[in-house]
Amino acid sequence: MGEEETRGAGSLAQSEKGEERKVGQSAATGAEEGVREAEEGAKEAGQATAAEGEHGKRPLEMRALPLSGLIGIVKPPCMTSMVVLDTLKPLLASSRLFQLPPPPPDEGSVSRKRKRRDAHMRAKGMDLDVRCPKVGQGGTLDPLAEGVLVVGIGAATKKLSQFLECTKDYRAIGLLGTTTASYDSDEPVLARRPHAHVTKHTIEEALERFRGAQKQLPPLYSAIRIDGKRLFDYAREGKDPPRKVEPRDVTISSLTLTRFMDAGTHEYREPAQECSAEEKALAERARRMAGLDEGVTGATRQGGEEAGKGESEAGSAPAAFEIDMSVSSGTYVRSVVHDVGQACGSAAHVVKLVRTRQGAWVTPGHVTGDDCRVALDFALFDQAAKRLAAAKQQQRRQQGGEEPLEDGDEGEPLDEQGLAAWERALVDRMEAV
Repeated sequence: MGEEETRGAGSLAQSEKGEERKVGQSAATGAEEGVREAEEGAKEAGQATAAEGEHGKRPLEMRALPLSGLIGIVKPPCMTSMVVLDTLKPLLASSRLFQLPPPPPDEGSVSRKRKRRDAHMRAKGMDLDVRCPKVGQGGTLDPLAEGVLVVGIGAATKKLSQFLECTKDYRAIGLLGTTTASYDSDEPVLARRPHAHVTKHTIEEALERFRGAQKQLPPLYSAIRIDGKRLFDYAREGKDPPRKVEPRDVTISSLTLTRFMDAGTHEYREPAQECSAEEKALAERARRMAGLDEGVTGATRQGGEEAGKGESEAGSAPAAFEIDMSVSSGTYVRSVVHDVGQACGSAAHVVKLVRTRQGAWVTPGHVTGDDCRVALDFALFDQAAKRLAAAKQQQRRQQGGEEPLEDGDEGEPLDEQGLAAWERALVDRMEAV
């Protein structure tokens, strides 16, 4: 979606710049007029200090352009983190609040780094005279996961490393009775275990062993490599890895059972597909070769002796459980759910995962203190990007002598200061850098 829209935006000819700015840059013109009016009014009324707003933020008219800052965005599930960034880029490139100055007219003075960036922008279909600022994220989310994704714009990309090491909050729902190689519902069922004996009390007792400092192993399918190879690569080749996977030190500072959902009271289902006998044997070989034996961690070893024995109850629907946790950097939330299932003498995999906090940024409804900043819904930017693409399509049709589409979009609605809704949201909510 994002790539196609930016590619479409980049196909406008040089002669279209005037019309294009009516759509993408009218916000900037209106914003400048609104800013001047606001500045004069503030001086006359002596209210410049009161205009600073939340968190002591400087008013828009006093900020240097282009703006840079950090913003939390709520990523929806079934979407990569890169799609979020690609959706933002054409919007930022269309706004003078965020776009970079045009390149110097003398091509001979363009640096090698800028030339590489020009080539990248051409490949993305973006106009070179409308410079998109740098955009990055402070810790990716798996496609299955949803929740807070901290995004840096412009100079704020240099501040993103702090979010890689910060404590994060998650809400996860685990489905009992089955496990997968990825420890979530993206992969086929790898193994089945008994689950009817697991109750709310069983899980609450198991959770006690996972609080505090832990030695944690990654999921069987993970980004962890041994000398550049994944575990399954060694297993397929029939070679022993040079060493076993080392458990990582993590801290689970809080871990709470928020819901226990009996069978038949929830909508979650195990994956429709199941691994073949060959795939199961391959997974077992990879696990054994790397030392990923059931009950290897201290917490599961204490309570999961019976884990892995027997098959799940035939025809019986499993229960599910929801847990909230606050974890240190590097913690595999999917492994927590998987290990809790083992500790209960069963199995479990993640069917829903939400990052509710990253640094000071939180999802709506997860405010835990005065210093929290509520993340913006991705739908705000997604709808704006679609309107921008539709408006540019109308311009291309008009420039080509074609009749405009009857249901064509006329562009982004603007507020009294000439700002689009997404621009206003960023200006109000962004942590300026």
